[in-house]
Amino acid sequence: MIDFLMGFYFFIFVLALALFAVAYYFLERANSFGRGFFHQIRIDAIRLFHRLRDEQRDEKEGIYSHVEIPVAMLTNDSELMVSARKYQATPYGVLDRVFANLQTLGLKKYRFIDYGCGMGRSLCMAAKNGYMEVIGVDINTRLLDICNRNLRKYPIAYKASQLVRTNAADYTPPAGNNVYFLF
Repeated sequence: MIDFLMGFYFFIFVLALALFAVAYYFLERANSFGRGFFHQIRIDAIRLFHRLRDEQRDEKEGIYSHVEIPVAMLTNDSELMVSARKYQATPYGVLDRVFANLQTLGLKKYRFIDYGCGMGRSLCMAAKNGYMEVIGVDINTRLLDICNRNLRKYPIAYKASQLVRTNAADYTPPAGNNVYFLF
């Protein structure tokens, strides 16, 4: 009986320690952003919900684009690291609204160009929404390789797709009617 109580008390102690650590984490985040404790928990819960929903949508679309990649894993170039941000795909909710608005303008015959295309989520959604030609511009070769694999899920756009490895500031888009996407 004593062993059981010792184990139970140890479990309660570890659980209390874990709850304290989680509370401390949210309190520190809340203080660093100037928000209340519960407000910060709500924001983080909403972000988690959207990330999980985007991951499920990636599975449904048959592509891989939901991970976040820190800058240190993207480049070793010290000049680029100064202005670079982590890789994070455009949320599907944003893309759904963007393409719904673009559809009302009748721009499907235009070329869709994504500056900083990353793993190509927005290019895939452009292809899914009827754009016949998509161009992705990114400086990272590994991200462009994943983008290329993702675009293969959309054969019509894949045949007319172009992925360009260069700094977005150095890229000159082709003449003609273009839709530019920057996120």
